[in-house]
Amino acid sequence: MKIILPASILLAALALLLPVAFSDRAADGVSEPNNPGEFSEPPSDTADAPLVYRMHGGDTLSAPDNAADANISIRLYDDGKTQTLTLRDYLIGVVAAEMPAGFEPEALKAQAAAARTYTYYRVNHLVSDGVHPDADTCSDPSHCKAWLSDDELHNKWGAGYDANISKITDAVDSTDGMLVMFDGEPILAVFHSSSGGNTEDSANVWSKQLPYLRSVDSPETAETVPGFVTAVTLTTSDFKRTALDAHPEMSLEGSASDWFRNMKRSNAGRIISLSLGGVTVTGTELRLMFGLRSANVTWLIADGSVTFNVVGYGHGVGLSQYGANELAKQGMNYKDILLYYYRGSDVRPLSVSG
Repeated sequence: MKIILPASILLAALALLLPVAFSDRAADGVSEPNNPGEFSEPPSDTADAPLVYRMHGGDTLSAPDNAADANISIRLYDDGKTQTLTLRDYLIGVVAAEMPAGFEPEALKAQAAAARTYTYYRVNHLVSDGVHPDADTCSDPSHCKAWLSDDELHNKWGAGYDANISKITDAVDSTDGMLVMFDGEPILAVFHSSSGGNTEDSANVWSKQLPYLRSVDSPETAETVPGFVTAVTLTTSDFKRTALDAHPEMSLEGSASDWFRNMKRSNAGRIISLSLGGVTVTGTELRLMFGLRSANVTWLIADGSVTFNVVGYGHGVGLSQYGANELAKQGMNYKDILLYYYRGSDVRPLSVSG
């Protein structure tokens, strides 16, 4: 059985996938989530024609009587081959890869529901871009979402496997079928590691404002987030080489302090755009160019070097994983956490009646 959605929610035209370029690859460990990465643009929908939900293979989807995760199958491209597994088993591997098992149970549940929602959105809205045409998703976090097999989880957790897999499985099973919805549709449930204190409006990172992806305060500090502030230092010659590889038309002569002009920041503190060597680049492009963990960045030029000081990790849009963990510690349940980060949404299962 394939992932199923009812015809009663078919509202818009099948989206053309815009280019995506993921870069966030966090350390594999108990303290650092593995991020979903970076859209250069989010998927865009047109709203003037009926949407037909399809798998990448082209088969139209229909609604089952029971849309529980264990009754839905998904095709996953992993390690050079495509396998079919239940949505339940897929989500266990995703949550285990994307969020430390040591996080609070309600944060893990929020991650499970966000990952489920993102999977529905991706499978049903995105045209295959040729990377895995015979599969619905892949295990490469630079393209889809991280996923770890049971063998990989045994290797990762060792003696902690039984306790960790039980906790992750409970997060998936206790949110079975639950999705984050807006206007009757599963949302683009993007998430990131650490917001640095405020999440970001989607329009400040991508060109499209999605109504449920608005900036909110997020309870994260250097005391609660490992690597909350990081630094990247390059010699001015390495800086010039990297920048000119991306934009040969840049003018990077004279004092390095003159290379940075006309910076525009969002209210959340991230760079929206700046002129670098006379060329306008976005904050996201600056991040990707120099391998920075976020666009909430300042710089210091001294002694023949450029040092970037960076706050947070990820694009900053949607759910903050470390923020979700702090909200869970404060007593929020997973639904409240999701409603906090995805404004104006609701959390419920899809149903045949819509």
